[in-house]
Amino acid sequence: MIHRSSQIYQLRPEIKVEKPEQQHPHEVFQNSVLRPIIKLQHELILRAVENTPNFFAILARVHSKEQYIREIKPFIQSQTPFKNQLIGMIVGMMTLEEFDYYSANIAEMNKRITQMIIQRIADTLYKESDN
Repeated sequence: MIHRSSQIYQLRPEIKVEKPEQQHPHEVFQNSVLRPIIKLQHELILRAVENTPNFFAILARVHSKEQYIREIKPFIQSQTPFKNQLIGMIVGMMTLEEFDYYSANIAEMNKRITQMIIQRIADTLYKESDN
C-alpha cells in the first residue's frame, strides 16, 4: 500500500532552488513545500481567480505588472472566503508532517502562501493580457 505522503511527493514538480548556507526554517518550508505545491496547483488557482466576480475589471484597468500587483493584492485579501479557498488548495496537498509545521506557523505560512499566489497570478496573467 502506498502512503499518502508518497503519492503527494510524486505529484509535485521539482523546483531547483539555490540554498544559502543559513536558511530560516520558514524559508526552507516555503521553497521545499509551498513553491512546488503552488506550481502544481497553478491551473486550478488561475481558474478560481478567473471565476471570481470583478477579476477581469482589474485586469482591464491596469497598465503594468506593478500596478496589477497593487490591485490584485487587496482584491484577494479583502475576500476572506476566497482567500481561504486559495490557501486550502495549497494546504490540501501537504503531507501530515508538513501540515503539522504549517499549523504551528499558520499566520506566517498563510501570509507567504497569499503573497506567492498573488505574485504568480500577476506573473502569469499580466503576461497573458499583454499579448
